Amino acid sequence: MSDPVRLSWRRLMTQRAPIALMMTGLFLVYSCFLLFESDLFKLAAITIGLLLLAAGIWYDSSPFLSNERHYVVLRAEVEHFIKLTRQLNRAAVDGADGETVEGIKASMHASVEQMHRVAGLSDSEPSPQTLSTGIPANAE
Repeated sequence: MSDPVRLSWRRLMTQRAPIALMMTGLFLVYSCFLLFESDLFKLAAITIGLLLLAAGIWYDSSPFLSNERHYVVLRAEVEHFIKLTRQLNRAAVDGADGETVEGIKASMHASVEQMHRVAGLSDSEPSPQTLSTGIPANAE
């Protein structure tokens, strides 16, 4: 049997914080009728509970909080390839000579080969290879 994958604390917080916020909010809303006699305390508990519910929903649905990138090296190479694509388009629009276009195409082929080399490597697996951009493979 293989060992279960240990999750980082940040990933655990990202996964469990929205659930904890929503459960706490629900508990406050439902329990306010049992715990408090005063209408003011009931109103405060319901308000806080609904705010916690809304925060949990927002936190769970917010893409910038839960964005986890595991293949940083591959992403950097793909971004480099996109820049090369823009260069190729600009050269074609400007009517650049064939030598310039061929140079860009050669760089694009090298970039595709590099993508093949780094595909599947997570950022926690450093590699001595260097991207065609000149960035070490283990850099973020």
